[in-house]
Amino acid sequence: MGFAPLLIPQHARAGLVVRNATNMLLIDDQAVVASCGAAFGTRPGQPPESHRYVLWRMWSRDRPLVVIGLNPSTATELTGDRTVNKCLHFALREGMGGLVMLNLFSYRTPYPADIKRLVDESWNNPDWPDAVTGGALHDRILRWHTRVEFAAKVVYAWGASGNSWDLGRANTVMAMLARERPDQWCFEVNQDGSPKHPLYLRNDSQIQPLETAVYRPARQRVSA
Repeated sequence: MGFAPLLIPQHARAGLVVRNATNMLLIDDQAVVASCGAAFGTRPGQPPESHRYVLWRMWSRDRPLVVIGLNPSTATELTGDRTVNKCLHFALREGMGGLVMLNLFSYRTPYPADIKRLVDESWNNPDWPDAVTGGALHDRILRWHTRVEFAAKVVYAWGASGNSWDLGRANTVMAMLARERPDQWCFEVNQDGSPKHPLYLRNDSQIQPLETAVYRPARQRVSA
């Protein structure tokens, strides 16, 4: 559907494990038939498919919404997770042709503490920092999916940890992508100006330019 057929050979040529399936998604109580896929890889000394380079859900020929998060969790071509489900809501609401999930780090884990563990062990890792960032291949994939010809809009949503672990990954990726896409978007920002993670967004959050976004605190619960 739409751009989905382009994604499979693109990633297979890069040596990634690509899996694709047609699934019925339920987004905001609306049934949507989508081409769902993901591309996985690994790094030296790590288990197979320990990295996910891209995940997609495509339901029309229109260009997708591309969201760049922190790192992949457990979602695959068959299953989602809370972050993916939240971003599907935004993609459908905005009238996009689908959703493509990218990340600053390609290492798969639902626990950011696992990245900290790898950082602590990095002194003995000859593949550092590619063991968590995904290396040059990941950077090429980020650039390919954020091209104007492919992505309707690229939204940054990696939360407050984008430059953590002394890697400066958020700054590196922003500078790299700005050469092709100077327009940089987010949903909302944290107090430190970093783009909010999707899990901390309300459903009515709006896509806005990162440079002009302002901190919007969550609603406080009022006790009766």
